[in-house]
Amino acid sequence: MAICPAASQHIWPECAKADKVCLGSTDGKIDLTKKSGTAMFCFCILGDDGLMEYPVFTGVFIMGFRLLSCFLLSCVLMVSSAHAAVVTYTLSGGTIDGTLDGVSFTGANFTITADADPSNFVPGTVFGAPLLSQPAVSTMTIDGFASFQITNANFGPFLADVANLVGPGIGYGGFAFPEGELLRGIAAIGPLSSLSSNVTVTGALEGTADFTFTTTAGDLIFTSVSGNGTFNGEFPSSAVPEPTSMAIFGLGALGMAYRARRKSKA
Repeated sequence: MAICPAASQHIWPECAKADKVCLGSTDGKIDLTKKSGTAMFCFCILGDDGLMEYPVFTGVFIMGFRLLSCFLLSCVLMVSSAHAAVVTYTLSGGTIDGTLDGVSFTGANFTITADADPSNFVPGTVFGAPLLSQPAVSTMTIDGFASFQITNANFGPFLADVANLVGPGIGYGGFAFPEGELLRGIAAIGPLSSLSSNVTVTGALEGTADFTFTTTAGDLIFTSVSGNGTFNGEFPSSAVPEPTSMAIFGLGALGMAYRARRKSKA
């Protein structure tokens, strides 16, 4: 450890006190001048001539710098958290018939929910209709049964603008998974203003009939649906694909092959 008189005469007044100790050398590298008995440190950047070339960071400045760094880090974390917000997507209303693990149900109320990040929806098309979909853990409740999760790969909430297939201002909202050009699931079809922001679709309930969905409670099969359902959730404001030329429906609107038969009201 050596005394550094060359540095001591060029440091700021805060450091120009007695009991200064220089750690290191004075050959153009960084010297650390420390005032004993306090938490004040001064970094003296020396040139080849032994003179300081840059200001000295005092303990007060260092503390302020640390506080500013913490503040900026907090802002970054807050922004990240805002973009990672999770929204609950829900489909309910109407009634369904079918079986769960071999046990029949008729005219049962149901609800399907899933938590998902709106920014993670993947744009695509189905039969030329703009589509937003996202795989998500989806929980279903049916009257008379304990809640369970639907476990088909890529099953989750979706929203589709079917104006070019059904009519202007009409959309599908619900839960399904893609299979080729088809969607396997259950949804409501009704008025839809856009594929972004907070969305609610209320209208006739549609579903894939005689198809086996896998769940944590056993196989689930819909045989018929009735009434109106309501789907709601939040979707990103980013652009979605433009509709392409109208394609043939096939079996079932929006490619929900073998659509569940809708029972007429008495």
